[in-house]
Amino acid sequence: MPDPANAGANPVRIRVRKGGESFVEIAAAEGTNLLDALRDTGLAPPADCGGQGLCGKCLVRVNGESRPACRLKVRAGLCLEIPETGEAAIQTGYRTPARPEENPGETRSRAEPEISPPSFLTDRADAKSAALTQPTRPDAPGGRDTSAVARRFCLAADIGTTTVVAQIAAFRQGEAPRILGTRAFLNEQRFYGADVLSRIRSADEGNLEAMSAIIRSSLGDAVFSLCAETGLDPEELSLLCAAGNTAMIHILLGQPCSSLGRHPYTIGLKLKDSYTFAEVFGKGDGPGVLILPWISAYVGGDISAGYLACRGKRPETALLLDLGTNGEMLLWSGDRAWSCSAPSGPAFEGCGISCGVGGVRGAICRVDLLEGNFICRTIGDAAPIGLCGSGVLDVLACLRRGGCIDAEGRLEERFFEKGARLARAADGRDITFTQGDVREAQLAKAAVRAGLEVLFMESGLRAEDLDSLYLAGGFGQQLRLESAVVAGLLPPEAAAKAVPVGNSALAGAMRLCGNPELLKEAQTLRERTTEILPARHPDFQDLFIRHISFEGARL
Repeated sequence: MPDPANAGANPVRIRVRKGGESFVEIAAAEGTNLLDALRDTGLAPPADCGGQGLCGKCLVRVNGESRPACRLKVRAGLCLEIPETGEAAIQTGYRTPARPEENPGETRSRAEPEISPPSFLTDRADAKSAALTQPTRPDAPGGRDTSAVARRFCLAADIGTTTVVAQIAAFRQGEAPRILGTRAFLNEQRFYGADVLSRIRSADEGNLEAMSAIIRSSLGDAVFSLCAETGLDPEELSLLCAAGNTAMIHILLGQPCSSLGRHPYTIGLKLKDSYTFAEVFGKGDGPGVLILPWISAYVGGDISAGYLACRGKRPETALLLDLGTNGEMLLWSGDRAWSCSAPSGPAFEGCGISCGVGGVRGAICRVDLLEGNFICRTIGDAAPIGLCGSGVLDVLACLRRGGCIDAEGRLEERFFEKGARLARAADGRDITFTQGDVREAQLAKAAVRAGLEVLFMESGLRAEDLDSLYLAGGFGQQLRLESAVVAGLLPPEAAAKAVPVGNSALAGAMRLCGNPELLKEAQTLRERTTEILPARHPDFQDLFIRHISFEGARL
């Protein structure tokens, strides 16, 4: 292998074509890793495992043969194609779309949700808060005297591991915020890994500055493009409120996050109450910035924001569940709260699944089994490109009901070798669900279910005590509850109280825009929350092993 110290002295040119576009030439150091070289130019394919050679998702075509970019070296004259990933269309809406009539023969997908204020903030009387109708304070952080007009405009941002969403709104006293524009885009840090642990590892390997620059640049661009689209001068924005998991906020601020990935998972960074725009984005004059505080290393500010969005005026016993890579959950009752982060892995985000994709256009989100045939629906009525998290649970439920999988998760013989064929993609490949996919899904659902039971155990509450189970995120919005019960992900008593709330992190950040005083409530939430660490709980491992099986799950 060439010495990296000398490789930079031997630049060569390679030709790259991405997604059917024209070939472009780029310069790269001979002998360097191809994935790293493509990252430097912004042309890299997704690398769910962060370039560790584990996921097989960073495929490029060289001489007609598909090979992982992380296993190739740059050489003179290299010519390659990067296939289209199908991730151009991202769902940005809050609302739970109306469920279509159950018609087994229907092949249309559920339409993408409209971009509108979250229904659980505007429709439910107990969730309406006076905080949403209050203007921002004249002394809102920002370093300048804000006028009456400037106080009306704020921007909320949800910095997700996979997707970033920014939204600008106008506030008038006595009225709910009026959404003026929304911008959603994939977090380009995904080239450094699909999940939080991969990002932490990559940042620790010397990529922190590059990863921070990516999110600062893309979010900053979203701020200014939204202002341009709505006819606002950026100086008219009075406040920007951001929510994200603990690692994403560390990376945004350019702060080391290696301690988040190692036992005992400590947090070295103490958030300030407010930041100037330049402190967060490195340059420029813009609105002051509030960052929602995290609860722990793996229960982040996105959950704090979700709490602000979901909690109503009336006291209730409620659970907020975000089924992402870490299965974050927050249970509250009265003035007490308990949090847990179950190590569910990225299966519910489509990662680690052989034909898995995120919740994007063309993802199979609904599956039925009729007379031995799989009937699939996709997001956006598009041609199928792969299987997202809600589709994974649907397939599991179909296989269980159809007797195609036993209680321990073994597929019947006709599916065991090549998997169950669900659909054919536009490029001619079969979209299948394999024995390995079953195992990944079993591990994910077992971790979440065990985390829920530990949470109830430590709080002294039961699933039937819940007034509401708030399901956050795009996965929660697409999730078919009966499939979650049949697969053993959710206890039926909790599923009966489920309320899909969509992007609760963005809604909570927007609520904070309307009333910055709510930051104190989020900080108090952290202080009154008891953190439960699954790895240290004496019963978690036994519960996890028990729930790997489908035994006892209601069919």
